[in-house]
Amino acid sequence: MKHTIGNWEASIGEDNGNGEFVIYQDESGTICRGDNEMINWKGNACLISAAPELLEALEVCVKRLECIEDYGHGEAIIENAKQAIQKARGESCS
Repeated sequence: MKHTIGNWEASIGEDNGNGEFVIYQDESGTICRGDNEMINWKGNACLISAAPELLEALEVCVKRLECIEDYGHGEAIIENAKQAIQKARGESCS
């Protein structure tokens, strides 16, 4: 299954002025949209926009952890995964 490659961005309510969210990618355009009648719509917008980064970060983690004998060298990979998780939680949604 394919998905739109690249960083997805979220435009949320106050940003776009109409109480909806739009997930978009600069080159491909709109990926999905929703409105403020949806349950947890702001948090869901953050989670959806983080999807490509979460997938990439976790794929890298799995590959590295399968190959690393000394887990002390995986710090940068773990940090990337943590940043993607923060975005998914809405702690850093951009």
